[in-house]
Amino acid sequence: MSAKPEDRKFRFGVVITDSFIHKELLPLAQPPSFQTSGKNDQSHHFNLPGFIFSTSCGRLSINKGTATKQLDYSLSELNLKGAGRDANRNFKNGDIRFAACLGEAPGPYFPAVPQTRWQFIRDEDDYWMIKSTSDAIESNYHEALIERSVLYASNYNRRLLKFLK
Repeated sequence: MSAKPEDRKFRFGVVITDSFIHKELLPLAQPPSFQTSGKNDQSHHFNLPGFIFSTSCGRLSINKGTATKQLDYSLSELNLKGAGRDANRNFKNGDIRFAACLGEAPGPYFPAVPQTRWQFIRDEDDYWMIKSTSDAIESNYHEALIERSVLYASNYNRRLLKFLK
């Protein structure tokens, strides 16, 4: 979930389990309301009848939610400074799949690959995914991890494209 008031720019997220959504939130007919408590206050409240959710989106916000933990682990398995070397090694081993990140619909995207090729890559299932990249950002830390993932995927895919020419 994100909001962007005209005079301020920030992102925040609330993680709610599926069971909570189905048991507690879906029966509620009224949409949530958004409020801030003051001009410089960075606490944001979502009011649903009977429920109040609060988030904090300060600059140093580090939320170790499920997606953040998974992405942290995924990145620890990659050589972030050697994406080109990873692409070389995989190509030599016969793995010519692209690195993918997950953002908005309609599916994974492939940084540094011309967008005209994306649908073909998806159709052929010719990619591997950096797990927990998403447009549902849990915290500033999660956003920084996503940016690192996109940079890695860009470098990896650029090198792979050179081999495939």
